[in-house]
Amino acid sequence: MRSPEPTDPDLHARLRQHVNVLAELIGERHTEHPHNLTLARDYIQRQLAAMGCDPTEHSFETASRQACNYEVLFPGQDPQQATLIIGAHYDTVPGTPGADDNASAVAILLEIVRALAGRECRRTVRAVFYDTEEMPHFTTGDMGSQHHAAQCRARGERVLGMLCLESLGYFADQAEPHARVPRWIRPAIKLLGGRHAALVANPRSAGFLLRVWPRLIDWKAVPIIPFVAPRVVRPIELSDHRSYWDQHYPALMLTDTAFLRNPHYHQPSDRLATLDIEAMARRMIFPLWVLGS
Repeated sequence: MRSPEPTDPDLHARLRQHVNVLAELIGERHTEHPHNLTLARDYIQRQLAAMGCDPTEHSFETASRQACNYEVLFPGQDPQQATLIIGAHYDTVPGTPGADDNASAVAILLEIVRALAGRECRRTVRAVFYDTEEMPHFTTGDMGSQHHAAQCRARGERVLGMLCLESLGYFADQAEPHARVPRWIRPAIKLLGGRHAALVANPRSAGFLLRVWPRLIDWKAVPIIPFVAPRVVRPIELSDHRSYWDQHYPALMLTDTAFLRNPHYHQPSDRLATLDIEAMARRMIFPLWVLGS
């Protein structure tokens, strides 16, 4: 099925507003700025409430603070269908306002929720806003996605797959790999350019990728490049999807490739002005075509 062009004239403005509030007005969102975390949570809650959604708050303790995931549940019409999970983290590392990483993905997830709020889904969909993705929590059991994935496994939930939205706003006409990029991958980045996104899977998730990727390849604005590799290729597991792999669920990461080509990654310069809102607006519709699978 051919993906439609965005028809909501206010979509661009809302995406820009979400990123502006999270990255520019609030700024750094992590343990050293707990008030900013509260402001970010309040903003997400207000936006969801305005859409008529009643998110569930999942609080949990970490080694350094109390953390919180927010989940919006859309019950499916067919209880035999496995659940689809779509998630994005709202925290940042110290020293960056995190416009691309990860306010861009939070903005897109908010607009996905808005679209789903007026739609009947055949399968159950869980939209999750994660806390504690970034260091010092990353790769530990304190990650918000670790808690959520473990909860799904504990209740025996059948999961079609998890779709992780990670750094989805940076696109450039030229892709110039910087010093942090491994030398072996630099030629590929230059060859592919800066206008694509990557859909990343481990071998266990290849089947889920084959269900999702055909729904994405008709985008006009942003080509999607699938990539399957084992977890020993470390860049493929650098976000919340890894938590679902740990629970043996299929999971994918959709990303603008973050540090592989964005020179503002984890820097003070990761600001709204560096993002491509037009590309983001085209991107936010994609999960709607996955839901009926």
